[in-house]
Amino acid sequence: MKLRILLQSCGAIACLAIAALLAPPARADVRMPKIFGDHMLLQREQPIPVWGWASADEAITIKLNGAEASTVASKDGKWKVALPAQQAGGPFTLTITGKNTVSFNDVLIGEVWFCSGQSNMDMRVAPSKKPADGILDREKVLSDANHPKVRLFHVDYNWQRAPIDDVKGRWLLCEPKNVADYSAVAYLFAAQLQKDLDVPVAVITAAMGGMPINQFSPPPDPAFWYNGMIAPVIPYGIRGALWYQGETDMNLGMEYFRRQKRLIEGWRRAWGQGPFPFYFVQIAPFAYSKGTWPVKNPPPEFVPLLWEAQAASLAVPNTGMAVITDVGDPKDIHPKNKQPVADRLVRLALANTYGRKDIVSSGPRFSRAAVEGDHIRIRFDHVAGGLVSRDGKPLDWFTIAGKDKKFVPAEATIDGDAIIVRSKEVAEPTAVRFGWHETAQPNLVNKAGLPTAPFRTDDWPLEAARK
Repeated sequence: MKLRILLQSCGAIACLAIAALLAPPARADVRMPKIFGDHMLLQREQPIPVWGWASADEAITIKLNGAEASTVASKDGKWKVALPAQQAGGPFTLTITGKNTVSFNDVLIGEVWFCSGQSNMDMRVAPSKKPADGILDREKVLSDANHPKVRLFHVDYNWQRAPIDDVKGRWLLCEPKNVADYSAVAYLFAAQLQKDLDVPVAVITAAMGGMPINQFSPPPDPAFWYNGMIAPVIPYGIRGALWYQGETDMNLGMEYFRRQKRLIEGWRRAWGQGPFPFYFVQIAPFAYSKGTWPVKNPPPEFVPLLWEAQAASLAVPNTGMAVITDVGDPKDIHPKNKQPVADRLVRLALANTYGRKDIVSSGPRFSRAAVEGDHIRIRFDHVAGGLVSRDGKPLDWFTIAGKDKKFVPAEATIDGDAIIVRSKEVAEPTAVRFGWHETAQPNLVNKAGLPTAPFRTDDWPLEAARK
């Protein structure tokens, strides 16, 4: 009896072994990251990276609008290839063929911008859960939110200890129902840029509120949000990046410059596209000193020092800064007037990336100062036709100090392309500061209406400045 059972068992095992030998090999279908999908938009005029997974050594062919590229999956099943650069157009179908075929429809080719940062980048047009948290004129914005040549991709929040290879998110058509719960700054940027360029435009947003800048940088920093929300998007082809962050880091001072520089350079290395444009928003005025976040009761100078560090990032090639001191709300860390923010980012892109010579992209920027007897003459770059007062009132938020380093309110007058700053209290001035307070909303602009960024002519330490 035992022998019969043993022989039956051996026979069954032999049959299974023979069946396994005769069966076709296990199949691993071609699989794509979620950054590829119906309604996607691919970057024009540069090679188009396409990647995914398949069986080891599986031959892969990609086709798009008459162009074709082939590759073979590696031993671990990963593959990557670049299609030849194409001009703007569509809709097309992107087809990936291995042992199976994957197709994506309604694919456009145009301009793609990656948008990241914290809550002010993540702030939605008219969020479904709390509509009051949306932007100004949201109903008007939504009524005009049908743009067939604008595409939106929102990366879902995802915290990871190590970089992952796929993202949570999907491509959306630009329709009111989708725009309502999408990043206001990113959407408004895309809609305006598409109108100005007359080519398809897409934005990919990966933003997370309350996060410090190092959480968005490539490792070794412990960048949990980079790992889950940015790394999986790379190397999707983009034209450039938009960045709106800093509130969480308002106490870092010049250290913020070093971290932002590291982020810019890290993203550029990771994408492998060279020094692509990086345009960022200088955070708005807010009364941090009256609260406990992100630090308890900080001095009012902390924010100007952060502004100074943000402005220092302009030394990094191919960067630009949108100044928003005039459209912030000192009582609201999430100012609702996002239309000017997007407009200033569009101006930077049109002037510096797309070569539009007729676009003014910056407000007056401090250039140099000279002591002339009882006053100091301040000169600027980017005066764009002249310096003016935004509201027609005397220029405000200028202070002046002598060798004692005690700053007092100053009288400031326009003299051609310069500002003359003086005070009866300071006979021998040595330094000027402008907008040097967390709630400052100065009225000095150029004739294009763009505001002057806060600045100082001294380099005195914070301790001396507070005496």
